[in-house]
Amino acid sequence: MLDMQILKKLSNIHVQIVEDDEVISYAIKQSLVKHCKRVEIASDGLQGFEMFEQNKPDVLIVDINLPHLNDLEMVASIREISPHIPVIIMTSHDSSDDMLKSIDQGVYIYLRKPIGIEELQTGLLMATKDIYNAHISLEHGYEYENQSKQLIGPNNIKITY
Repeated sequence: MLDMQILKKLSNIHVQIVEDDEVISYAIKQSLVKHCKRVEIASDGLQGFEMFEQNKPDVLIVDINLPHLNDLEMVASIREISPHIPVIIMTSHDSSDDMLKSIDQGVYIYLRKPIGIEELQTGLLMATKDIYNAHISLEHGYEYENQSKQLIGPNNIKITY
């Protein structure tokens, strides 16, 4: 099991799971909900895309072979809105073709089912490292906070983008 200090890094992460198997999606949600800011589940590709548009999560965990809109079509549509969204693909299929297509879509990590909870949590930590490493010092006393999307000036003046 990962150290709780490490898992605290997920506390500001909003995760969207897109998985058509209710048992798997529930298990994944239960393994993340106590560590993440928010965890949502969509049961198909179309619902996943609509939920993404509405809620703008920080990371997607997506099953391959989704109903209504397949995983890679959904990811391609989401990338038009948010090109840098980290995507973790889960699959029970061992297809080189699926893996190559996932790589072409810029998928962060490709996990084969059954997925261990620690493996998923580690993948999530790696995929979202830029979110929890989000405090950037700039010139002339300015700082940028990636999570809040705020530019903070020398006199603590905050500008939100």
